[in-house]
Formats: sequence, C-alpha cells, structure tokens
Amino acid sequence: MSPMQLVAGEDPVAEAEHWSIFADVYEREVRHQEELAGGRDLQLDQRRQILADILVWAEVTQTQYDDDTASFVTEPHEQDPSFQRIGDMLKAAKAQRGFCR
Repeated sequence: MSPMQLVAGEDPVAEAEHWSIFADVYEREVRHQEELAGGRDLQLDQRRQILADILVWAEVTQTQYDDDTASFVTEPHEQDPSFQRIGDMLKAAKAQRGFCR
C-alpha cells in the first residue's frame, strides 16, 4: 500500500467508497459537535481532531488488524465520547456499504 493510499487494495472504486464514508462520518461529527456548541462553528483544531480520529479508526478497522491490536490503539481513548462516536459511525457505515472487518 502506498503512503497516499489509505485503503488497502487495488480497487479504485472501493478506495473512492471508503473516502466517501470518511467524508460522511466527518460531516456528521462536525454537525454533532456544532450542535453541542450551541450552533457555533468549530475551531480548526477541533476539526483536525475529528479528522485525526477518523484516520485512526480507518486504519484499525482494516482487515489486517486483529482485535487485540485495534484495542491497543483505541483503548486509551475509551473515555472520549467523540472518538467512540466516530468509531461507531465509521464501523456502521462500512458495514452498511459492505466493507466489514
């Protein structure tokens, strides 16, 4: 897998579908956090954190990661509701679109 490719495999359609999933999760989490903030726009650092969380989940939900490895990476964030929500949304969206781990 090249450093530019976030999703393993050679299928450009599957790659595009994964990017679509990531974008959907990002938009949903931004909306959720803006609602919690009373409708105020999120700061750049908050948006970056959402993106970073999505990238962590995108990585550990790929098939080459076993549950122990995924837990090692995600357990330090068990008390972070945004991180957990992002993981749940990403896993659900991947399952809904046929990309199950």
